[in-house]
Amino acid sequence: MKKILWLCNVAFSNKKLRGTGTWLEATSEALVDSGFELSNITFGNVKKVTRSDAGAIKQWLVPKEKLSKKGLPSKETIRAIKDIESHLMPDLIQIWGTESYWGMLAVNKIIKSPVILEMQGMLHLYEKVYYGGLSTKDVLSCIGLKEILFPKLLLQKKKKELS
Repeated sequence: MKKILWLCNVAFSNKKLRGTGTWLEATSEALVDSGFELSNITFGNVKKVTRSDAGAIKQWLVPKEKLSKKGLPSKETIRAIKDIESHLMPDLIQIWGTESYWGMLAVNKIIKSPVILEMQGMLHLYEKVYYGGLSTKDVLSCIGLKEILFPKLLLQKKKKELS
């Protein structure tokens, strides 16, 4: 069985998520249903690292704490994260986003497993050049299945570019 460890800002529970992060819940369910062993390290309202499983997902909550000048948590939290990783021996660590210190754990070689960093929400940074100067006619001639299933996306992005 392949093992994946997530480092993300969403804590799973046995209740359905509401608001932000609901796509993470759907992704986690699909991975577990496909036979992956999924674990998660996230933030929680705890004073020390605490195990808090959610269904088939092994989960650890780490305290929200002030970071060092290097953007890292306390040595105690780092030690706990390293212990979790060495215990799990994941085939892959998937870091969701760059808004927390998760990526710094990889940059500073604190975590040793192979890492993939997921960055969502970047499109607004380069939306003005997203179509590389293509005209509306050119863009419309490139419509594929995704644009048919989600028609608002393509036209909204082009409208933003023109405004």
